[in-house]
Formats: sequence, structure tokens, C-alpha cells
Amino acid sequence: MNKSEMYLQAIGFEDGCFRAKAGLNEFPEVGMNKLGLVELRQQLVYIDAYHQGYSRWLLTDYSVPAAYN
Repeated sequence: MNKSEMYLQAIGFEDGCFRAKAGLNEFPEVGMNKLGLVELRQQLVYIDAYHQGYSRWLLTDYSVPAAYN
């Protein structure tokens, strides 16, 4: 995983936590028809991290947990 993907992963994780805290259950969608392979991979990294952050928040229900500990 390169630095930009690690950055996307951190942002996605935080976004997931904050949206779970706010009670929003809207998940980002993958636009596979419009993306090349690099962009698709980046979007999937973000969505995976978002889902992990969202789920972790629902399970812990306290301050934003550290990503991937």
C-alpha cells in the first residue's frame, strides 16, 4: 500500500467513525463504470476503511478509536 492509499485509509476510517457517531448510515458507493483500475483501487481502500471505522464506532460507542490497532 502506498502513502496516498494509507492517507485515504485514515480519512475513510475517520469518516466512518464520525458518520456512525452522527447516526448517519449512508455508505459511499463504488463507481466502477467511470473509474480506471488505480482510481477503483483507491476508492475500495477508502470504502473498506470507512466501513471498518463505522463498525468500530458502533461497537465501541466512545471517542474516535485509533485506526488499525
